Amino acid sequence: MKRLVFILLILTVAALVGYKVWPGKEQGIPAVKTVVIKRGQLEAWIEEVGRLKSSLESTIFAETSGLIERVLVNEGDQVKRGSRLVRFDLREAKSNLTLAENRMEEARIEHVDAQRELDRTKELYEAGAASRLKLEADQTRYNRACIQVSLAEEGYSLAELQLSKLKAISPQSGVVVKREVKDGQSVQPGQVLFVVADLTNLEVEVEIDEVDAPQIEIGQPAIITSEGMPGHEFKGKVVEIAPQAKIKERTTVIRTVLSLGPSDRLKIGNQVDVRIITDKKTDILILPLETLVEEGDKRFVFFYSQGIAQKREITTGISSLEEIEVISGLEEGDEVIVPAGLKLKDGERVRKAD
Repeated sequence: MKRLVFILLILTVAALVGYKVWPGKEQGIPAVKTVVIKRGQLEAWIEEVGRLKSSLESTIFAETSGLIERVLVNEGDQVKRGSRLVRFDLREAKSNLTLAENRMEEARIEHVDAQRELDRTKELYEAGAASRLKLEADQTRYNRACIQVSLAEEGYSLAELQLSKLKAISPQSGVVVKREVKDGQSVQPGQVLFVVADLTNLEVEVEIDEVDAPQIEIGQPAIITSEGMPGHEFKGKVVEIAPQAKIKERTTVIRTVLSLGPSDRLKIGNQVDVRIITDKKTDILILPLETLVEEGDKRFVFFYSQGIAQKREITTGISSLEEIEVISGLEEGDEVIVPAGLKLKDGERVRKAD
């Protein structure tokens, strides 16, 4: 009887000890979150900020000095190629042209008279009826007349050119996006008068970091968005990549131009967000980036197998901000652990979080 009581006592103590110890061991095992590897579609992209501009834009400069009598267009006006944008005060230029024309006619008359007199004197000189001194004087007069005709014709051409330059003509059809002059204003050669832009086709110019630049190719699609129009996306594509890089704020960047096409919502000068799609794959194994463990140039994941964390090296491909392509090392349906800051070891015992 005493022996039976002793055995029961031992079993009771053992049960109590087991009850206390086992939960403690369970609590010491790391609780982990897991994800299942699946197949799907993945896009890789580069995001930058750009500014809208017209694909065809012309700046109209003053060709010569002059006084603007009246400005004929305002910002926002539609103009056609060849349209006059201002009317210059032509009075002085026309007066100068008339004076130059009169001088030219006078010089030509003198030239004809000098030629006639020289020819007559030559005949008399050969007949012995005119002195050599007279011949030389008439030759000098003729030479001087030739020079005066040349100078007068040049002066007339310059006056004519001056008059022809007193204009501001739009070289293209489009919209006046900038007006820099007003009625009664004097302008100088090279001064900006207007900017006319074609708003039917817009472009976005972005600067791509040299690290990302090798991924950019002509024809790649892009998505353009604006903070001013949340929920709206505009499609574009890469149409130009600058052949040379430039240094900006100690960073080497490549200028890249995207064609956007017509838009009645986006405006020239607007700042926009650009996402250039550099690659797109379908039916591939996809893994959340948060599951990766990087050691040097190698990448690993912890494969979950019946409560054990198994460390596996994997080969990866393209990636987005949240996911990455798995090329080898895992299969569809495999379950991997999200480390979430845990310092897991290969072969370590783990339990799934509730």
